[in-house]
Amino acid sequence: MERTTWFEANMGKVASATELLALLSLGPGTAYTQTYSTASATVAAPTAAAPAAVTATDPGAVTNYAAVSTTNPVTNTEGDAISTALALLEDEVTAIRAEVVKNIADVAAVRAEVVKLVADILIVIKPLTQVIDDLQAAGMAT
Repeated sequence: MERTTWFEANMGKVASATELLALLSLGPGTAYTQTYSTASATVAAPTAAAPAAVTATDPGAVTNYAAVSTTNPVTNTEGDAISTALALLEDEVTAIRAEVVKNIADVAAVRAEVVKLVADILIVIKPLTQVIDDLQAAGMAT
């Protein structure tokens, strides 16, 4: 006894995708409502990448400056103490500014990746829209 596959037995009976679906008892498929009109059969490469590691660091606590007791007129020792405290404060502010600049760069890098992610979403939407169009054209979706 010769055995045939289902495909061999039914190959000549199907004239269209709709008939194939009916034969398979799958029905016409899901109805799709498309609101995005730009279809594309070409899938572009994604553009987004994970942003680089954060570069900013905590510069540490600001020094708690003790009040410098002064006389009138200010002595050299008192003036030197004030000058030393101001120099240290300037160094700390400079370090904090450097970290703020790094934070700004980090935020800009993340923003750039978000912009790329928006483009990558379109990379997915266009071919998906084309697949739906193709399914509808083949009578496999409405």
